[in-house]
Amino acid sequence: MSAPPTRSFDDVVATLTADTVPYLSCDECFERICVFVEQVTAHPRYADEVMQKHLHACGVCADEAEALIELLEHRNTI
Repeated sequence: MSAPPTRSFDDVVATLTADTVPYLSCDECFERICVFVEQVTAHPRYADEVMQKHLHACGVCADEAEALIELLEHRNTI
């Protein structure tokens, strides 16, 4: 198992001070994440400001979105 990627101090500070308005909770994010991932993979220019702000500020949700995107892209190559 590989170690998680290290983040620079500047990245951590940027995440902690990110603008999260309009606010989206992690529960709300997880309710919307599947649709968001499907839209992002189908339409690369798709934008959902609320989701993007939340994912920028929340590493856990961002990791989940990234894993789902990788899974969906891998499924589409089979």
